Amino acid sequence: MNALKTNINTLDDIKKKAIYKRYFSFFNYNVAIATDSKKIIRVFEVMYSKFLKDEQPENSLDCYIVKGQTHKNNSCVILKNELYPIADPDSLVFYSELLIFRVLYNYIDDYFILHAGVVSRDGKGFIIMGPSSFGKTTLVMELVSRGYKFLSDEYCSIRVNDYHVEPFPRTLGIKEGSPFYNTLDRKKYFYHNNEKKISVGCDTMYPDCIGEPCKPYYFIVLKSSLNNRPLKDKKIFALSLLQDDRELIDKICTNKSIKLLDKSLDDNFIFYRFSLAPNCNSTKTIQGLCAGHEDNILSQSVLLDDRPDFNSKPTIKAMSKFDASLEFSKNLLNRSQEGKLFKRLKKQNSLMLYTIAGFINNLDCYEMEPGVLKETADIIDSL
Repeated sequence: MNALKTNINTLDDIKKKAIYKRYFSFFNYNVAIATDSKKIIRVFEVMYSKFLKDEQPENSLDCYIVKGQTHKNNSCVILKNELYPIADPDSLVFYSELLIFRVLYNYIDDYFILHAGVVSRDGKGFIIMGPSSFGKTTLVMELVSRGYKFLSDEYCSIRVNDYHVEPFPRTLGIKEGSPFYNTLDRKKYFYHNNEKKISVGCDTMYPDCIGEPCKPYYFIVLKSSLNNRPLKDKKIFALSLLQDDRELIDKICTNKSIKLLDKSLDDNFIFYRFSLAPNCNSTKTIQGLCAGHEDNILSQSVLLDDRPDFNSKPTIKAMSKFDASLEFSKNLLNRSQEGKLFKRLKKQNSLMLYTIAGFINNLDCYEMEPGVLKETADIIDSL
């Protein structure tokens, strides 16, 4: 997602529309979020209630989210005096979060930041890392329901000085299909229409479940290849767009043989994945629907669906410290050579890897293919 060059007077005029403002602190950095929408500011207040600051900090990263028409009739986000036009106003919170944290990654030098879930048991931390749609949030919730403490289902923040994990207790996003979804009252909690998920605090569901900073003992990487299960009948259609196109996506989803799996930002482009029913001609159907939208399509392809089979028996096996260090490095969010963490480590990749290896060396490392939720959690209970 690239910023547009805009003169400062235009930016100031847009900023004036953002009359609702709240302050937050993420990873010890202050963020001020201002918007022209009561609903948007309320969503941030609920999602990040544990990160709110009552008073305006002296220094902060300022983010302006304007839903009303601004640049070329688009909504927009202004961050560090750069303007990002957003064609889909319903995705403003989604893109604002991505932009804010993408900037913050370069500021953070006292934490390793991973996209991972974290729970603790008897003061011992479990880091659970894996791709989107591999069931991290559902597994974390199942473990918390068994008495584990909740630290995060989104960001695992590991202090560089002592390798302890700090909590990042933002609200959970419970999607349709989750075993916990039907237990929640949509009228009582925020429901995100475009993402089809309910936003709820873990401690709302399980009071007093938020954990304290802890030392991690287990590093679990979720994978999908341990059972060598056949994939020939499981396919997904991957579609990358330059800008979001709800008309196209809605057309695709009208076909009963096609199901939207998820939406994300991939290399600054909008990325959709759809599951295709076995033995159907959905590929040709999607390609036909894409006709007329070619100028906005970056790529389209049919892939094997490598997500775990959540009806199968889960599998776990020990992972070498070398492989675990590589997985950690590959998924480190603040590893950019332009960031402060790299500068703290004397701009040496070798020192970065050595530091990561030192952390991993003290953990029990596993790779795990999730399966039936209860059995998957039983395996973690047995560690």
